[in-house]
Order: sequence, then C-alpha cells, then structure tokens
Amino acid sequence: MAMRSDNDIMEGSSEPPPPRITSRYLLAINVPLFRDRDGVIYAGQLWFKDLAEHLSYLDRFILACPVLEGLPAEVAVSLQSDARFARVQVVALPAPQSPVRAMLALPRTLPSLWRAVRSAEVIHSGVAGWPIPYGWLVTPMARLLRRKLVIIVESAPWRLKAGLPQSLKSRITAGVYERLARWCLSRADLAIFTQDDYRRSLLVREPERGHVIHASWIDEESIISDAHAEAIWREKIARKSSGLTILFAGRLDLQKGVAVLLEAIRVLARKNVPVTLDILGAGDLADQCKEVSAELHGLTHVNMLGTVAYGAPLFELLQRYHAVILPSISDEQPRIVYDAYSQGVPVLASGTAGLRDCIHESQTGWLVEPNNVEALGSVIERAAANVEELRRMGMEALRVARSMTHRHMHRERQLLLLQLTRATAAPAKPG
Repeated sequence: MAMRSDNDIMEGSSEPPPPRITSRYLLAINVPLFRDRDGVIYAGQLWFKDLAEHLSYLDRFILACPVLEGLPAEVAVSLQSDARFARVQVVALPAPQSPVRAMLALPRTLPSLWRAVRSAEVIHSGVAGWPIPYGWLVTPMARLLRRKLVIIVESAPWRLKAGLPQSLKSRITAGVYERLARWCLSRADLAIFTQDDYRRSLLVREPERGHVIHASWIDEESIISDAHAEAIWREKIARKSSGLTILFAGRLDLQKGVAVLLEAIRVLARKNVPVTLDILGAGDLADQCKEVSAELHGLTHVNMLGTVAYGAPLFELLQRYHAVILPSISDEQPRIVYDAYSQGVPVLASGTAGLRDCIHESQTGWLVEPNNVEALGSVIERAAANVEELRRMGMEALRVARSMTHRHMHRERQLLLLQLTRATAAPAKPG
C-alpha cells in the first residue's frame, strides 16, 4: 500500500481538508482520566487538548484508558465542556498503581479491552505505558479479530540511559520491553514514530514501513510574527551588557541532564562568564538547583522559577531568553523544542536521538555530546559571545515552527489513517 509522504501537507496549504474518518476507532492508552463525585469525567489540560484534536477528524471514537477517582493536582478539563465529547464512548479501565497490581487487575482489564477491540474497526495503541503498556494486550486481540492496528511510538522510557546507574532489574526490564515493542510493531498495519531512531531500532525488519511525524503541541495562534520576533530580539541585543539569559524548562531529574547542567554552570562561574540560567520545573533535583543558586555570587546566576501553566504564560516567558537549554540524557524529544521555536528562540541541546531529529545544527540551535560537562559549558560560553548568531537561529526556528503545529501533526496522521482505512482488506498477518 503506497502511503503519502509525512511532509506532503503543510500549514497554509490551499488544498481542501481531507475527509473525516468514519471507521469505528479505538484508542487504548495508559494516560488516565479522572472522575469526580458526581461522575463527571476530566482529562489533564494537555491530554484534553490532544483528544479534542482527534475529534476534528474521527467520527466514531472509543477511548479505553484508566480512570482514577478524584481530581488531579494539576489543571484538569471536564469532557462535558466540549460538545463533541458527547459522542465519545469511554471504556473505564482499572488504574493499578504498580506492576503487581496491574497483573492482579488483568481479569477485569482484559475483558473490557476485548469488548472494546471487538466493537472497533481500527485499534490505536502504544508500546510505552505504566504499569503495563496496553499495546501488549490489544495487539494479539487485534490480530485475532482481524482489526486494523495502529501503533504510535512517542517515547521509549524503558531504555537504559548512558551515564546513569544500571541495575540487573533495569537491564532485564529494558530487554523485555524492547522485545515486546518490536513484536507489537511487527504486527501493526500502520506504525508512526516521533523520531527516526525509534523507527530504525524498533521496526527492525521493515523500517521503511514506518512513518516519522515529530511531536508538537503548539497552535498556530501561539506562533509570533517575524516582525514581533525581530522587535523582541532588538530588545534582547540592546541589553547585551547584562549577559546571556538561558532557560531550562522540564523535570528536575538526572534523565533531563540537570546534574550535568549544574556542574557546567559551576565551571562558567569560576570563569566569571556573564550568564543567567533560569530553571523552570520541579523534581528530585530541586534542592541541588537551589544550592547552586545560593552559592553563586559573581556574574553567573541561577534562578528558580517554580512552575508555570502550559500556554500563553509559558510562551510569554520564553520570549525573554536568548536560548533554551536541553542537556537531556534520555532519547525522547521534549515538547519545549517547538515551544521555543514558536517564540523565535533557538535551542542549545544534547545531541541525543530525539533532539538531533528536530534541532538542525547551526540553523535552529547547537548540539553537544550528551552527559559532557565541558562540552555543555563550552556551548553556553559560545552562545554568550555570539548573541547575533542566536538571533539568526531563532528567526530560522520561527520559520520551522510554522510547519510543526499540533494540528499539522494530527493532519499528517489523518492522511495516513485515511489510506489505511480505504485500503482493500488483506488477510491478517500470522500472529
């Protein structure tokens, strides 16, 4: 089946919108919903946004996921707030909080998933998820019932991270998850990945069958104009005497490279490089960040900003900075990359698989060897001495952002799904 290129549709195209998908479509995913005392269902803010985008092209949508009692600490949105959710069938699955409890819950989980798979024509799941990825469970069901199977890989959290401790348990877990992910993907009718490394390493037999569509959460209205970006950059360059300002935004943990970043900042402080690092986020390494912030007294500073809601508050904050810094050790693609691009801000980052795919060297940012304190410190020092280069890369990043919106991501998926659902039914692959 010849499928259309992932890049054929661009924002602003004069082509008419593609037809809606009328097949019964099941999304079985480990992302939870929440239920209050009155039985009203809620989703986290970003999860709600993504579900709503699905409804822009899916007519008959079934959602199977864990449902937790009570509301979360973060912002949640009622499904009743959008009339389109009235036609969504929600299959409430158990929400176990450990792998052992997940195994004990299988007698309740499996029948619910079986009924949901049997009632649908297209099954969409994933191979990442806690405590047990639903892709492991629905793949054999979809093959047995001859349903079309779609698997989207957005992360591979089970993989071992270079530079981090590796226990026997973590090595065994990584091996099991990797093999099961490959098994599920080998049986998928449509496999979509957020980066090429996932496609090549997980779809090992026929990687050409996979499609790479980067993950993005930005909306068209969040992307600033060239004129606005140029005006912001003139202001940033005018305050050159105050030094470089960079932002880290993400979880404060080892996988995000926070320890490496703090050590690099200490090195720059000893050189008295004029750099201000603002840290946005929360996590296990928050106390270490505060300690470094308190110990610096020269031209190098670290400020703790806490957290900020995703959306306008974050985008307005991003505009203040010369660059966003991402010293990640893991291979995932943080959404902050395209968030920064939307505000004309380049990215300084580790050259991991996920970041190499969306940061173009010397065009939208600079990449360095992961988990390397000296290399990270050097790229920050380079940025401090080349603010005009950052402006040039920021403007190019803004151009890239216009073709990488959340809606564009879903439009590319929609085109692939249309070809899948229109294809002549073929015999199911041997399971």
